[in-house]
Amino acid sequence: FGSEAAILVVNKVIARWFRGKELSFAFGLNITVCRFGTFLAMGTSAMIRNRLGSWTWSVWAGTLVMFLTFLFFLVYLAIDKNVGRKDEGSEEQVGVARIFREVRNFGPSFWYVSFLCVTFYSAMFPFLSHAPRLLQKEFGMSAEAAGWYTSMASGSTMIFTPLFGLLVDKFGKRGTIMVVGSLLLIPAHLLLGMGGVHPAIPFVILGLAFSLVPAAMWPSVPILVSEKYLGTAYGMIGWIQNAGLTLFPWLAGLVVDRSGYQPMQMMFASLGVVGMISAFLLLRTDRIFRTGLELPSREAQA
Repeated sequence: FGSEAAILVVNKVIARWFRGKELSFAFGLNITVCRFGTFLAMGTSAMIRNRLGSWTWSVWAGTLVMFLTFLFFLVYLAIDKNVGRKDEGSEEQVGVARIFREVRNFGPSFWYVSFLCVTFYSAMFPFLSHAPRLLQKEFGMSAEAAGWYTSMASGSTMIFTPLFGLLVDKFGKRGTIMVVGSLLLIPAHLLLGMGGVHPAIPFVILGLAFSLVPAAMWPSVPILVSEKYLGTAYGMIGWIQNAGLTLFPWLAGLVVDRSGYQPMQMMFASLGVVGMISAFLLLRTDRIFRTGLELPSREAQA
């Protein structure tokens, strides 16, 4: 409950503060901080436990980080004193009926982004949980080497997502980038499933895709949806994404148990195909309705 609410609010805050500015770069930096936080948590928890003798201290370390985060949010509220009145004062009470009314205002482009989101992340996060064992079993890697390859696939996003965000802000082409990023998933998963190629090649491709798509996808929502509906929009995308992340990790494990890693990789490649189709439809809709998806950030949100 806490993390989902925080993610939703942070996305809307970024969209509000950077509207018409460096929107994609801001979202890219947010992704960098998220990935870096995960990296630090995974890297320091065992170290704290070994130094101080109990996992309890690791939990307290996380608690301290969250308390500091809460203080930062109070600083944000002090900076933007009118945020509550501006966002809530003129709006009616939240309820199911209102949510349905807002959802009806979302055009087809929003739903294509949502389908791309669920297929893309369902082809990435469940795979990353299986990747160390796949590399050890299918490619004969050590546990240490397999862990390094897996961490690099997600760790590369800390560097490249903000850089791609800057390019998106300057040149636009969000729909095109989402097509390319989802397309890259297909050969990467197929190469890992069929073998015969050093895993470094498909992992580099996966890292590139994992940097491209988020840099273009998350900043697309404020362009496609009115600002007053952004909270509902990000909440709906989160709901759809988490539905996929509930189903596909279980499904991937079931496929591996019954048939091995090659069919699992075929499943993930198929998700890449569905995501690519969604991105193509998104690009086609932009050309028909001129949603501004392919324009630089300042022009798209003008």
